[in-house]
Amino acid sequence: TDYTDSKETKFSTHETGWVYLHTGHTYSAIAIASEVQYIVDMADDDAVTFREEVNDAVTTLREEVKREVVASRDMCEHCFDALLHELSSSRSNHGTTHGNKRKMPYLRPNNRKIPAVDCPLFVTWKKLSRTRPATMPCDEKIDAPKVYEDSDYELRGCIGTLAPRPLDSALAEFALTSAFHDVRFDPIALIEVPRLKLAVSLLVGFSPCRDCLDWVPGLHGIIIKFHGDSTKRSFSATYLPEVAVEQGWSQREAVLSLVRKAGYYGTVTEDLLSRIHCTRYQSSKRSMTYQEYELVKGEELPYVVEEVIRKRNSESCINL
Repeated sequence: TDYTDSKETKFSTHETGWVYLHTGHTYSAIAIASEVQYIVDMADDDAVTFREEVNDAVTTLREEVKREVVASRDMCEHCFDALLHELSSSRSNHGTTHGNKRKMPYLRPNNRKIPAVDCPLFVTWKKLSRTRPATMPCDEKIDAPKVYEDSDYELRGCIGTLAPRPLDSALAEFALTSAFHDVRFDPIALIEVPRLKLAVSLLVGFSPCRDCLDWVPGLHGIIIKFHGDSTKRSFSATYLPEVAVEQGWSQREAVLSLVRKAGYYGTVTEDLLSRIHCTRYQSSKRSMTYQEYELVKGEELPYVVEEVIRKRNSESCINL
């Protein structure tokens, strides 16, 4: 649950009173837990009962958040910060970090808004198709970013992990890994940034399927694991919840594609399909375009992107 500035959150701690958290921004329960923990740390050492009860409550709340962690705008902003911080170190329009190693301090991502919980995650970068115009940083300032359909974007990189990782460190790690080390694509270049759209997917609600078709496209992502017919080699692969819908696949078509993605190129028989162990999960997903990021950052947005684009377009702005 999110608590907004229109509400006053009461946190029960002790029969002698309450701890009131006045939130000026939108906070998740884990952020509230962190604030309460800070109050506990600042409390008088003699208030043993108070401290113990608050600690127990914070622990319970953190466990609940681990089961229901939600992707947020702050997480998307953090990923864009990490990307620009890395790209700006070269001050070039190449997606590498060769040359000048000095990173700009005001670009350094800050994880203080990221919940300190472990969760499986994926970070996806997409790029606006060249057939679609994009608002560039050197255009006149606009009140709101242009809105495009997801089909207007092309995949540019997607990497994550099914193993729970601490979000406060893993978000930046996988933002860079998917941007620069997805072997299907060249590394993202600085000149491409204004056309990018980012998605953070946090994987939650894992449960076993009765069979490989026991899931709902668009609602569930799936993980398949199986052994080949004539080998003991094991295979596994996953698709996020949105993949089947974006590709227009049925459940069976998605599973057949996933078998190939896992690296199995033998004949896919009904017997093999019946032996697939399938796990379904849901995804808390949040997306952000570069234009939305630009509006969030305001004057804090580094000039490096504008600088590179202006060098490439010295006389006038063009659509890349």
